[in-house]
Amino acid sequence: MTEYVSVNPERLRDLARKLQSAASIVREKTPTIVNGLDGWDATFSGAKLTALADWLDDQWRPMFDRADLAATAANQTRVSASGSPPQTMFQVPYEITEQDMANEGMRDAIGLRQRMNSEDPAIRDAAQREAAEAMEAHADDPAYLQAFFNGGGAEIITTMNRQIVEQGVPPSEQNQNRLRLFSNGVAAVSRFSEANQITLTQGALDPLSSVDNTLQNGIMMQYGPGGDQYGSTFLRTVADSALEWRERNDPPRPSYSEGGVVGTGYVPSGWVQNDDDWWRRIGIDVSYLTVGRDDANRGIDLIQQFDPVNSILTRTGQNPEASRLLLTGDDGLQNAQRLVDYDWQTPGDLGHDDSAPAASVLIAATQDRGPEQGEQSAQAAANVFQAGYDLSRRERGDYDKEQYPELPSSLAEAMAVVGTTYAPDMAASTGQPNVDIHGVVRNPDGTYSLQSNTAVMNGFMKAFMTDPEAAGAFRGAIQGQLTAAARIVSTQPPDPDVPDILTQYGYLNGMVSVVFADQRFTEAEARDAQNKQNQIYFEVTKDVLEAIPLGGEAAEFLRSLATAAGGSQKENLFPTDNADNVANDTQYTMLQDLADMRLFVAQGFVNSGAYPVPEPRPSWVGPDGVIAPVTEQDKLEFDRWWSSLPREMQQIADDANQGFTDATGEFAPDDDRFTPPE
Repeated sequence: MTEYVSVNPERLRDLARKLQSAASIVREKTPTIVNGLDGWDATFSGAKLTALADWLDDQWRPMFDRADLAATAANQTRVSASGSPPQTMFQVPYEITEQDMANEGMRDAIGLRQRMNSEDPAIRDAAQREAAEAMEAHADDPAYLQAFFNGGGAEIITTMNRQIVEQGVPPSEQNQNRLRLFSNGVAAVSRFSEANQITLTQGALDPLSSVDNTLQNGIMMQYGPGGDQYGSTFLRTVADSALEWRERNDPPRPSYSEGGVVGTGYVPSGWVQNDDDWWRRIGIDVSYLTVGRDDANRGIDLIQQFDPVNSILTRTGQNPEASRLLLTGDDGLQNAQRLVDYDWQTPGDLGHDDSAPAASVLIAATQDRGPEQGEQSAQAAANVFQAGYDLSRRERGDYDKEQYPELPSSLAEAMAVVGTTYAPDMAASTGQPNVDIHGVVRNPDGTYSLQSNTAVMNGFMKAFMTDPEAAGAFRGAIQGQLTAAARIVSTQPPDPDVPDILTQYGYLNGMVSVVFADQRFTEAEARDAQNKQNQIYFEVTKDVLEAIPLGGEAAEFLRSLATAAGGSQKENLFPTDNADNVANDTQYTMLQDLADMRLFVAQGFVNSGAYPVPEPRPSWVGPDGVIAPVTEQDKLEFDRWWSSLPREMQQIADDANQGFTDATGEFAPDDDRFTPPE
């Protein structure tokens, strides 16, 4: 173009947004249009609509750039020679190059740094608006982002985040949108940097990951894109700093004081806080001394919603690589210990479980057992196991137990998922009592396993099995995998050089039973645990087991089954069922454990075809093929069938019993709850 036209930055920006919206609408509606025309026997493929959407994409991106260049030109300081009139015309190129974008990024950084701390609120607000618009326009422009953040962009974003947060929470709708756009730009620059698409100077992003800036930057990330849009190393650094910030700003939640009579008066229940608690800095007050109960309840909701650490951990849990990095390396164990703790909840009678973001990180870090990420995932799991063991050995005072009686549910359930995924590793470690043996080993087939010991595993289970649904789900998963072990050994000749996996799973099942027996569940909680146990056992036995072909090495089969079972258990536990809505009201006693283990072994024998059920199908086998005797007559008929087990099969089944009794003898000696029935 050789002719000049006048432009209005805001109108250009509005045009860019409309073009962007049009592109999205065309892409969204194309399948519907094509399907509708197909109903009329048309031959319209939709290719022209796709081409139109592509064209619109090619238009709105540079239109945003032109709008931003025009805004910079309109707002920049006018400088002229002495005696000359100020310049009134500035050129905005139509065809924009990478160098144009780099120049614009540097100009924006210089201009915004000059104005961001102005004493004039109007100037600060205008600077925030321009910065947000710049991130909107250039989140996909590597050249701009490189220049802007090399010119101090991270400090600009951090400062503006602080200014917005200091106004209190929740932020206004306008400020929420600004935080969203800031976060989009931060995510993009971190992603481009780690993909080597841009080169940043040393420390260019440090203000965004600084411990001291966690409050404002964490709240910013609440409004931004998912964790998969961030660079994994950057996100890991931010999360590491957030956990350190949490330690520095202890307590993470207000304490709770029960009401009671003091002197001649009554002091109501309520939350207690200090003047320097972190939530006070963003205008939240929950003290029973200064606000009423309704306002305090709303304040507790705001604390949970605007906890910057939880915002950051939510994004981290959406990025498996960042989660693995957080829980491995030199401070991986320390971070696991920070996550596996009682204080991810709010004390008091409202029952606030704030641990879901921490739980998501534990799961994301440990579930990929494939060839590329298996070693790092196993190392993360080793640290989670160790953290659970360390927690179980912590000495806690009465006040701490009063504030945080047990591990919060989401965290406990996440640990159950991790345990389920690494159940084969746990079973293989049942013969190791040495507490110093705990780490990751490389298997002959090139995969990696967690090698642990019975002491660490026992402490790990004690830490999370205080939650009834976590305990029930984990039990059901172990029982389902015991069924798989029975299926394997019933069809393969014994190998004297390989440990018997059925004995190992029997031992692990015994360890689980002992920990479960020590829980003091209410009647409703016990029913809930039993119900969840039945659900997970059914899923593993029926759905997961059938989906995985039995072939190749037993270890590979069990590892694949455990990974699938962990995924199924995650879907089942998040969200969880309510204890008041359980379908199974069976009262479970610990003396049944050893006898019931026959059902799991029998299911494996039936699944393999080594010992089929009689025909026609008996009443103690459900239509889905799962053995489940209900009535006394069902149990008698099952016992009669099982008593006819061939001798060689009975010897195999006895291995599971032996493992179970060895475990209960080790961890519950002289406990008559685990004495086998006469």
